[in-house]
Amino acid sequence: MDIELVKGFYAVKDKNDFYEFFDSYCIRKFATEGTAEGTQKHYDLTRRKLFKFKKQIQFKDITLNFIEKFDKFVRVNLNSGVHGTFSCHKNLKTVLIAAHKTGLLKYNPYLDFKTR
Repeated sequence: MDIELVKGFYAVKDKNDFYEFFDSYCIRKFATEGTAEGTQKHYDLTRRKLFKFKKQIQFKDITLNFIEKFDKFVRVNLNSGVHGTFSCHKNLKTVLIAAHKTGLLKYNPYLDFKTR
């Protein structure tokens, strides 16, 4: 970890823009943790599915209702199986935990979300 990586993480242009945080989180995670290439692809796939679901996401939009609608979208509209759906939720939940720790997300709706 170096100073430029830290500066890059905190240089998010719009602190309310979820995708900006998602991207900076992934850059930091992949650079510092030696994340496997397959895991990186799963995060990228999760981001693409989220973008298909909703083009712009602000942190205030991320509620339990949002998570439930995203779950239905992935399972029904994208015809994702159990494992693909679980992978999306696992990755999104990880990013939301990080956003909550930094104070960008006031409440993590995954605390109330029950998988099917």
